[in-house]
Amino acid sequence: MKWLLFLLLVLQQVAGFAQREATNWHFGNKLAMNFKSGCPVHFTVGDMVTFGGSAVMSDKDSGALLFYTNGRTIRNSMHQPMPNGHYSPLDCANGIGQPALIVPMPGNEDLYYVFHQNFRTYPEGDKLYQICTTVPALAYSMDVLYSVVDMRLNNGLGDVVAMQKDMLLQTKATEKLTAVPHSNGRDYWLVTHEWDSDAFVVHLITPAGISSPFVQRIGSVHRQKPNHDNSEIRGMMKASPDGKKLAVAVNGGARPFDLFDFDAATGILSNYVNLGNLHEQFGVSFSPDNSKLYVSNVDISRMRDGEYYPDNIVQFDLLAGDTEAIITSAQSVIMDNPLFNRPPQGGIGGGFNDMQLAPDGKIYMIGNNWMVLDPSLGNNNVVVLHAPNKKGFDSRPSYSTLTFSGQPIDAGLPNFIQSYFNGLEPVSCPAADECTFSVFDLYPNPATGVVKFNLLACGGKQNFSLHIVNAIGQVVREDLKRLSFEDEVDLSGYAAGLYLFIFTFENRQQVVKKVVKAK
Repeated sequence: MKWLLFLLLVLQQVAGFAQREATNWHFGNKLAMNFKSGCPVHFTVGDMVTFGGSAVMSDKDSGALLFYTNGRTIRNSMHQPMPNGHYSPLDCANGIGQPALIVPMPGNEDLYYVFHQNFRTYPEGDKLYQICTTVPALAYSMDVLYSVVDMRLNNGLGDVVAMQKDMLLQTKATEKLTAVPHSNGRDYWLVTHEWDSDAFVVHLITPAGISSPFVQRIGSVHRQKPNHDNSEIRGMMKASPDGKKLAVAVNGGARPFDLFDFDAATGILSNYVNLGNLHEQFGVSFSPDNSKLYVSNVDISRMRDGEYYPDNIVQFDLLAGDTEAIITSAQSVIMDNPLFNRPPQGGIGGGFNDMQLAPDGKIYMIGNNWMVLDPSLGNNNVVVLHAPNKKGFDSRPSYSTLTFSGQPIDAGLPNFIQSYFNGLEPVSCPAADECTFSVFDLYPNPATGVVKFNLLACGGKQNFSLHIVNAIGQVVREDLKRLSFEDEVDLSGYAAGLYLFIFTFENRQQVVKKVVKAK
């Protein structure tokens, strides 16, 4: 009875949590982060590799991982390719900034649109590039395609619907790919950008399907330059979490950083503002309260030891006043910041720094290492804006190096619908060297067999005992004593269902984690 009451209390607490579609992140070289506890837990899992971005979907209520993709293959929650989940052309990594985006199908909680992109020759469009690790040597543009995932298939692990796979939606597009919830609270607007053009392409997604596109010509031209220079095809496009603004980075030289108003009732962009010609723009993020806008870029006006100052994040205050006031509010939160723990000799890289809001209310920016002045600093560098709603240096950027068993982060983070982060307040998390037992996770979850432990702090060397309790409050195992985070538990002989893992540490601190045993 004691364990049953405890189980009911835990489930009641879980029911009060917010939607959690972005709880799990999978990106880079087999890397993962989990925000289920509020603070991030990072680990390596599976075999997905991407040199660019990715897309991930978690259950909106429980935060359990559903599936993820690098734009080449869709993997289920067991980190296995879905049986019908291989995209064309190849099962391999990609170098696309926003290679995929997952959008729930309106009116059906079991179905998801997975939008993804492929390289194609430009302007002829007569060849689909069969490439993995590099971008094409010739001029190219992007195809935008979609597939439909049905989570009822493959015993609840999900699969791509055979007749709705690799459906061509658009040709001659850039790498920019995002979606904004409709003001009706049900539908979505899919937004892309034409290549060598100033045109946005907008599709309405409803229970009836994906509408015919309507095209709006507004803002700067994302242009093909001489000598097969496709740099302006890159750069991120993000909506504000409240869906009222859209920002577009245009990579390649000094190019306009574009800001628009967005009408979530009509899908119309308006009130174009050039926030300034910034060099090598790439990552974009709004703050959770929609008051600030950030972009990563390389500022050639600042030099250090003969190299560009490589890790600039510019903030714009969208509440500064009129258009001119917003433009002049531009401020680097990195340069000359006396509180920023900048590593010696550069550090976080530059040129391809993706940025993404997270469920902990913070903005994460990764550092691709092609401009790192000290190669020994590696490619696991991260800048976190701990207070992105604040102005200037008060946004509290900090540098750190995340260790993922020696695997590199590379240049991209997951591409999410930004409304998942609307109104979030930053979570206070322990420092990496602060000993806490609450910030750890179990993986894989759901599981069919072995469950492993991952601890963020305390060095992962603390011993603990473990009780496993089933959904009706029965203790199904309690002989697990003096375990450590190097141990694992095999659930292959257990019935499918929900289990509580109750950890008791040597200091008597107790932590409870939910684990789903899959069929």
